[in-house]
Amino acid sequence: MGKSRNIFAWLGKREEKMALEHSRAHLAKVIVAVEKLSDAFHALEKGDMSLKDKAIEELKTAEREGDELRRQMMKDLSEGLLLPLDREDLMNFVKRLDSIADWAKGVGRLLEFCKPDLPANLIQGLRKDSDFIVEEMEKLNEATESLIRDDLETALSNCSAVEELEEKADDQKRELLGILFATDLAAPQLLLFQIIEAVENVSDRIEDAADLLRILVVKSK
Repeated sequence: MGKSRNIFAWLGKREEKMALEHSRAHLAKVIVAVEKLSDAFHALEKGDMSLKDKAIEELKTAEREGDELRRQMMKDLSEGLLLPLDREDLMNFVKRLDSIADWAKGVGRLLEFCKPDLPANLIQGLRKDSDFIVEEMEKLNEATESLIRDDLETALSNCSAVEELEEKADDQKRELLGILFATDLAAPQLLLFQIIEAVENVSDRIEDAADLLRILVVKSK
């Protein structure tokens, strides 16, 4: 397809340029939400409950602000001049970004119940998992910026990197479940199981967003 098919060729149009800026700002808030989730796990590992709670509150704020930007982004897209199929693809990408922040907030809410007396190896494993999803978000952001710059090969490479990191997160989950099921924690065990599953959902949603971005890249060629 020619350059006229590039969905970001609308930079010269005021409405679409505004939508793109909202998209960048929205992605930035999602990144903050994921980073704050990781900060909360780091604080829990150190036994700093005050810092953990602060990170969770900042996560919630980022998610709420991102949701407001998402609504504005969807409004801009619905009123813009993009072709219907291009508009649908970008809307799906924006929705998937929003689901990343939603799941991150869900993990944060579960973390509010965690105490520093949980098994250190489990907390360390969850912290490592949170580091993986931060890396995934960094690669997703790089892929998005590459697409905006029309650097399609780099965008595809970064999408593939997200997939590789998601596989590492899956491996970490299996390791964590093995540790968890070898413990006898009763109620805390159930809470940790829910956290492990929810963190995986954050990772999966990032991979889904990368898959949708890959579609945008292919259509831009």
